[in-house]
Amino acid sequence: VEEFARMALDLKEADWSEFDGPKDELALSIKSLLDQKREIFEDYFSIILENDQEGILKLTHLPELIEGYFPNPEGLPLFLLRLATDVDWLEEESCFRSISTQLGNYYSCLPESRSCDSSFEKSNENVDDVATSMV
Repeated sequence: VEEFARMALDLKEADWSEFDGPKDELALSIKSLLDQKREIFEDYFSIILENDQEGILKLTHLPELIEGYFPNPEGLPLFLLRLATDVDWLEEESCFRSISTQLGNYYSCLPESRSCDSSFEKSNENVDDVATSMV
């Protein structure tokens, strides 16, 4: 999860600037927040985050919203970033709505349609390798 967060911060959609702070520190904060919220993700959205034997937080399961369809793994970094930054964690109804919105945004981009999000640019070719090791 932390590696995905770091990758997402390199995307122009993240709108990162030096004013935001060091990317490595932000990635660690993103990982920590998602780790704190993992019970909500698992109980209500079938998004499972687990620590491996080395204690590294990994995404191990995404919901199967449509039988046989899973979203493009290249979008995972931005999806995880948006779960950390675009979810209203203070109000329950808004929280569930914004998580659902982020799931919908991620699942709506078909693998053959890279126009949904420029996060699918070839600059992140190693995301498939990371996604394979994390799911």
